[in-house]
Amino acid sequence: VRSLERAVASAGLQMADLAGVVLVGGSSRMPLVGEVVASETGRPVLVDADAKLVIALGAALPIAPIATAAATAAVAAT
Repeated sequence: VRSLERAVASAGLQMADLAGVVLVGGSSRMPLVGEVVASETGRPVLVDADAKLVIALGAALPIAPIATAAATAAVAAT
């Protein structure tokens, strides 16, 4: 929960700005994990049915601008 609080703060947000917290990974399926996160953050907790997709999308977000620029340059060069 402390890592989540730091991430939210570093984004210039407050916990109240979040509509909810999406949990992914094996331990996210443990009811106690969701209960603690909801209790500590005051936000609803969501567990995504397709956790692997959520992880892949999250990993792709930072690279998207670089990949787009590279693809645009490749098209312009042809």
